Amino acid sequence: MTQYEHFYDRNPISAMEFEEVFSLMKQAFPKTEMRSYQAQKDLLQNPLYHLLVRKDEGAITAFFAYWETPTLCFGEHFAVSDSLRGQGIGGLMLDKLTQNCQVPFVLEVELPETELAKRRIAFYRRHGFYLNEYTYFQPALQENCEKIPLYLMSHRLSLDEEAFISIRDQLYQEVYHVIFNDSLK
Repeated sequence: MTQYEHFYDRNPISAMEFEEVFSLMKQAFPKTEMRSYQAQKDLLQNPLYHLLVRKDEGAITAFFAYWETPTLCFGEHFAVSDSLRGQGIGGLMLDKLTQNCQVPFVLEVELPETELAKRRIAFYRRHGFYLNEYTYFQPALQENCEKIPLYLMSHRLSLDEEAFISIRDQLYQEVYHVIFNDSLK
């Protein structure tokens, strides 16, 4: 029995599994930080998009949605069921993903303006991430939503400005399907 025995890298997932993942996503993220139901479901057809899920007694209790390109891994959404938080499951999932990724691994975090945001940043730092304090916005994911000011955190390396710009532009193109312009400054 290994520490990762309950984790499954899944794509595609079944319709029932998608419902479980989307339900966890809705509990963990505000509407402004997630796609619509159909747009999220459509991502399952993208070969760059993956889900690492944890199952307990047949039900999905945690997931990590991530993108993997030849030059970048990007952790997009990450949630653990309320009943399992604080048991180290999130750290195990994060470690599994970063150990298997051979290219830079980045994720977005809220600006450290609240205690919760500061705790999340500290969690990622404990797992080998660096906070890169360059201006960055997540493009609006749904109609009638605004772009969101965030920071990028990178695993095992701090980004210089040139690397940050390259990664930012790749995220905008591959994940968000937008081109960096003045509206994202």
